[in-house]
Amino acid sequence: MLTVASGPFYYSNKVTRSITQRTIITLNGEGGGQILRNAFSLACILKKSIALDNIRANRKPKPGLKAQHMTGILLCVDISVGNRYGLKGCRLESLQLSYYQRPENNCVEVNTVAGDTQTAGSISLLLQAALPVALFARSTPLKLVLKGGTNATFAPQYDYWAQVFLPTFQEQFLKNYKKNNNDNKDEGKIQPTVVRRGYFPQGGGHVEVQIDPLQGTICPVKLVQRGEVQQIDIRSYYAGTITPSMAQEMTEAAIDELQQEIPRSIPIKANIVHETNVLDSGYGILLVAKTTTGCRLAGSALGTISNYRKRKKAKQQQPGQLGRVAAQELLKNLQDGGCVDEWLQDQLIIFMALAEGESEVLAGSLTLHTQTAIWVAETLTNAKFDVTRLASSDKEAATRTTTRYGQNGRITGKHLIRCTGIRFKNPKLHGTKGKE
Repeated sequence: MLTVASGPFYYSNKVTRSITQRTIITLNGEGGGQILRNAFSLACILKKSIALDNIRANRKPKPGLKAQHMTGILLCVDISVGNRYGLKGCRLESLQLSYYQRPENNCVEVNTVAGDTQTAGSISLLLQAALPVALFARSTPLKLVLKGGTNATFAPQYDYWAQVFLPTFQEQFLKNYKKNNNDNKDEGKIQPTVVRRGYFPQGGGHVEVQIDPLQGTICPVKLVQRGEVQQIDIRSYYAGTITPSMAQEMTEAAIDELQQEIPRSIPIKANIVHETNVLDSGYGILLVAKTTTGCRLAGSALGTISNYRKRKKAKQQQPGQLGRVAAQELLKNLQDGGCVDEWLQDQLIIFMALAEGESEVLAGSLTLHTQTAIWVAETLTNAKFDVTRLASSDKEAATRTTTRYGQNGRITGKHLIRCTGIRFKNPKLHGTKGKE
């Protein structure tokens, strides 16, 4: 899929003038932001130097780094070492980027790290990059101050991160960890606060997250039994010039669509929220299905004020249509049969690679983001992944997944993702070099 090259290089520290031989791992970054986020997170955690070429080279008309990618990279570096020496090429539209790790005794941890995309760039994607580094590459608690879009296009909404990713991560990776490491009750604590919402195109969202680092190894995840849907929660919101009736229309359309496919005995709880602390108008909807085994799967849709003004010409942006689109996305994720949806599966890969022991996750269609996350994790760590496409009928045999890409790089069907993690321990708290 992508090419990998490695070899020795020499790093010269401008302060001490000392020369240290290290290993540089070169990644072809044409795959996009997923490579950037995961590669820099793992590089900062494992203290590896990396270089990326051809960054988003196929993204026309503006290839290279965007503001959201730059902010995520700077967050990883600032969180782990407190300065940006050794980082080269981190500028808008840059096609090449390198990060040479500095000696550990020159690192300084700061208590607060801020990241501002100065656009409507996704805060959720900033969290994807920053959270692993804050948990595994620090010895002291951290306050993250993130600014950008809380509900941005082409990315999971912040509400998805808070209602699906975060509880899944805490319940699956940290539940047994807390039982085995109960000396410090604050270890691994993640406390997010939304200060202000930010929508496309103006942005201006503001989220703060208090994170306490982990000392021990996280437990492997076992998500292989989906169970039955026992409840669906709906969050429909509106802000600015958007009217309450539009949010109501979105909600009712979503419920109508769901009830055509699911039993009416499943309770649906709807919450319509008027967001007042915003810089711009916006509206959207998130649906979360919770199962009897603790799985969470979602569907969402997002409207913007620019499309609202043109909605007579853009039928797909009618509030009712947005509600139906979100419901259809949730229904598709449920029909895929996995324990995780298309947005969650790739976010778990980095934690599976760092965990102790064997992780197993049952997913539906395998997204290109997940395939990329697995490739980056295997390239930068000694974690071993195995993905099996499960039989959909008695006549079809389970097969080892190959690159039979479908729509948007997906591999259709149901997949079992297995990983033997590297049992990583935070060297700053554990007094070891961790593991790779």
